[in-house]
Amino acid sequence: MIPLEAKKAEFGSPLRVEFVDGLRGTAALIVLLWHVIAVFSPAAANGVSSISHSSWEVFLFHSPITFFYKGSFAVCLFFVLSGFILTLSFFEAGDSSIIYIRALSRYTRLVIPAGFSSLFAALLINFNLYYIQELSLLNGANQVLDYTNLFKLPVDITHLLKSVLLDVCFGNSEFSELYNLVLWTMPVEFLGSILVFIFSLSAYKSKFSLINIVVIAFFFLIINKRFEIFLLSFLIGATLARFHRSLPRFNSIQVSSLLLVSLYLGGFGESSKSYAYLTVLKPLLLRLNLDINVFMHFLASVIMLYLAITSESIGSFFSKRFFVYFGFISFPLYLIHQPLVNSLSSWIILRWGSTFGYNLVCLVSFLILVAVAIPFAHLMKITIDDFATHWSKTIAKKLLILLKKSYIIRLSRG
Repeated sequence: MIPLEAKKAEFGSPLRVEFVDGLRGTAALIVLLWHVIAVFSPAAANGVSSISHSSWEVFLFHSPITFFYKGSFAVCLFFVLSGFILTLSFFEAGDSSIIYIRALSRYTRLVIPAGFSSLFAALLINFNLYYIQELSLLNGANQVLDYTNLFKLPVDITHLLKSVLLDVCFGNSEFSELYNLVLWTMPVEFLGSILVFIFSLSAYKSKFSLINIVVIAFFFLIINKRFEIFLLSFLIGATLARFHRSLPRFNSIQVSSLLLVSLYLGGFGESSKSYAYLTVLKPLLLRLNLDINVFMHFLASVIMLYLAITSESIGSFFSKRFFVYFGFISFPLYLIHQPLVNSLSSWIILRWGSTFGYNLVCLVSFLILVAVAIPFAHLMKITIDDFATHWSKTIAKKLLILLKKSYIIRLSRG
């Protein structure tokens, strides 16, 4: 699409990025809803009518408005946002110490809160407080994910330390090896971060940024084909940060149209009737080793971030306090909600579902989950997460000083 007007940001005006927190908070809520729906209303997750508990489940699955609970869409949005925000300040300031400090702090920054969530999940498993296996067999959620063959890990200090110190950032992300299933994204987050740090240092003030993108992308994609589209998400996010001042701006009609496209693709489901015509692309994408669902969600997330950067109305919408607050607690909320679904929420449905009616108890269980998860996430944010942020930066700065003294790293400033 050729824009009617292509404006450029004033060089002296820094980009306001409150919308990044808002988008991150939105993505966290989408992931929470995905895990709730996959457990409570599995037919809305896979479209199988035989496991439906309400007529709306299958109808919703085949509708074009499922973007608000498509977990893959939210994950792609997380990754594109990470690539953008991890490199934006460097491209603004040109100070390479920003990148080195973030690179040196990344492991600690991710491991501490993710490790806490693993410990929390492991304790629930150890004290037999996970009820998801029993519930999934009764309500059909086992057809969405094979819960009965998960969470059979030994809860001992050796295995727990391996999970926290190695698997969080360097694991193969197999569900069967995780105490907390959402941690499958952490190796992607770590590798994607390193990817964009290398890209940003090589692309800054370079006339060959696009060549850098292709070369670095190829290098990382051949290392790990399993996560290639997710790693590309990081790279695209960093590219948007690199060129954010010169990105074309669209008029209001074009913005509205692109927003609808993003939301529509964000709800993509290969088996959904609303997207049947798009499945003609599946053979081509398979030849490229790309999952069609993830690819469509990747496109949706890139469009959404582009609009938030370039459209004042979209950026302002995601800068509202509601979304920004959930962005503030997004990482802790992402880390702890699934263990709560697998324990507290599942127990409530098993205990009271047959007495007061399945759907009513699911609604009550969801409200209780929200009432517990939000304060828990807030507390974790101001304790564990802030501790991880502070000490990871402190350690990184000291390491950087040592590396500078040994001439291993030479800093540049634009």
